[in-house]
Amino acid sequence: MFKSNPWTHCHISLSVSGKFNIRFAYISEDDSWPNLFMRGISDLTEDEAENIYYVPKEIWEKRVRVKIKLPEFNK
Repeated sequence: MFKSNPWTHCHISLSVSGKFNIRFAYISEDDSWPNLFMRGISDLTEDEAENIYYVPKEIWEKRVRVKIKLPEFNK
């Protein structure tokens, strides 16, 4: 299962009703940032990058440009 679909982040939750949910995400090393979970730098708005995660604007802009140029990055 994981060999063909690599992942780097995993979120496991259990609801009050006992429903179990697992989500996986692949975030490339270039698109990751400390304390940013289940999302890449390129998924952030400029405001989130600057004011919540403190990603330097130059890095955020570069990752967004890469995401726009590479269609396979958007999967």
